[in-house]
Amino acid sequence: MEKIKERLQKLSEVEKTLKSEFVGIDPIIDRILESITPWYVTPEIITRPTIVSLWGLTGTGKTSVVKRIIDLLEFTSDSLYFNCATEADNGKDSIDSKIVDFFEDENGNTKTSYSSDGVQVKTNSRRAIMIFDEFQNCRTLDEHGEERDRSQTGAIWQILDSGI
Repeated sequence: MEKIKERLQKLSEVEKTLKSEFVGIDPIIDRILESITPWYVTPEIITRPTIVSLWGLTGTGKTSVVKRIIDLLEFTSDSLYFNCATEADNGKDSIDSKIVDFFEDENGNTKTSYSSDGVQVKTNSRRAIMIFDEFQNCRTLDEHGEERDRSQTGAIWQILDSGI
């Protein structure tokens, strides 16, 4: 019970800091923090990924707010950032290999699972934050409605679907 109180207090401090640093987006900050509260306060009971989707015009501060939350919650070493606009086109293993490597613990211990499409994903009990910026670039259709090769984003879809 004490841990829960401490975590709620930390979220309250994060809220105050964010609202003093980012002007005009208090309702957005409230919604983001409300969305992550169960994940942050009671992670022991969370069995699926917590997904927070932010969208809006370029330059409105979406990425900056999320990165600042990560910093304030002291999750910097437990976060992984992808710019899907550039990384989705950088070869088959650019995103998947980062995710796989990220979930190895300091001793290299992992649990390994395989998806139906053959993408290897290693997981452990590590609680982490992943940012998929410019996520719309992981789309699978081109401007002509033709299927694009986005096999390098297989791990993203597996994480969003199963949490593994």
